[in-house]
Amino acid sequence: MDRKKEINEYYQNYVSRYGSNGMTHEELEPLIVNLAYLEIMKQRKKGVFVNEFMIFTEYTVAAEELFAGLNNLISMWIAFQVTLDWDGLWDFLRGYFQSKFGESIDDVQIVEEIFNSSSHKRYENEVFISNSNVERIVKIMFSEDKKECLFGISPTLSEKKAYLKIVKNNTYTYIGSDPDYKFIITFDFLDSIDHVTLILDSRNIRIEYFE
Repeated sequence: MDRKKEINEYYQNYVSRYGSNGMTHEELEPLIVNLAYLEIMKQRKKGVFVNEFMIFTEYTVAAEELFAGLNNLISMWIAFQVTLDWDGLWDFLRGYFQSKFGESIDDVQIVEEIFNSSSHKRYENEVFISNSNVERIVKIMFSEDKKECLFGISPTLSEKKAYLKIVKNNTYTYIGSDPDYKFIITFDFLDSIDHVTLILDSRNIRIEYFE
């Protein structure tokens, strides 16, 4: 598909979906970058070699021609290239396109949960260190069967891909693709998140997040 046409279709979808006058530059930039990611990742899943820089450039140039004042996107290439190797990228794209545009990029349905934490306690070597009344936003995108998730804590922890290890009653334990990370999530009787624990094994750190 023509890159300009594709970008414009998503732009119009957004306007229709949210009843807005348009997308701000802060909303346009992730759209352009994520469209390039999606194109590249789809080809990778097919085992097709593509010129990643060319695809990135096609989208950024098309966007800059469509929208006045949107420029220098090409400067994002290095960060873009690094993120291509992130094992949670497809999961992130799945959530982005589903939540922003109501579009499924594959047959996997996701469930997004937001846990607003008002305080957290920190332990090191199982010894209580501190209590902090600082707000944190825990965002988790589960696969429909909860066997996988993308786990992030704003603003302190970028999204980590994780896989279900143990289920005990209403408590689910996930091990990150980086096994240093462990996430323990407890649900209440309404299947909403009641409590979250982050464990960093290599540093013997445990952080308990409370509503």
